[in-house]
Amino acid sequence: KQSIATIPLIRELLKELQAPLISSLLGKLDDLEDVRDAIMATLVDEPPALVRDGGSIRTGVDTEIDELRSISQNAKHRIAEMESAERTRTGIASLKIRYNRVFGYYIEVSKSNLHAVPDDYHRKQTIASGERFITEALKEHEQKALGADERLLEREQLLFDQLRQQVSTEATRMQASAGSLASLDVL
Repeated sequence: KQSIATIPLIRELLKELQAPLISSLLGKLDDLEDVRDAIMATLVDEPPALVRDGGSIRTGVDTEIDELRSISQNAKHRIAEMESAERTRTGIASLKIRYNRVFGYYIEVSKSNLHAVPDDYHRKQTIASGERFITEALKEHEQKALGADERLLEREQLLFDQLRQQVSTEATRMQASAGSLASLDVL
């Protein structure tokens, strides 16, 4: 994108030169605006070096990517909201929602508060200090949050591959302009 954007500037800088070869080379330059615009519309200004690192697709390009980013970025905030709501609903002030790789998300309730656990809590594990539970809402959040990052990377890769395919169809035009630029550079 940045290289293509220099073509009109180079044309402007050299337009005063009268040599036939330079005029011919300038005439062969293609500004490739459509290619530049496609890249600019799809990729962020400073994309990561590797697409698999994520974050290369601009916000607003794809609604699925935007939704997955929102889920991924707001996962901790959503858990805090759920924790607060469950504390209020159950009256258990020490209730905590936690996560570990073995069990995923769970609600931890101390032994002294087990009497206040609602019927919709499903026991997941007994620990020394109390019990760990899961709810349907927490399961749903877990599925969304844990799968969001993976789906986000897959979707970004797909859009990047589509852009790469689109740009590659213009290879002949880009090579012709690159050849003219190279000759102008030598001159």
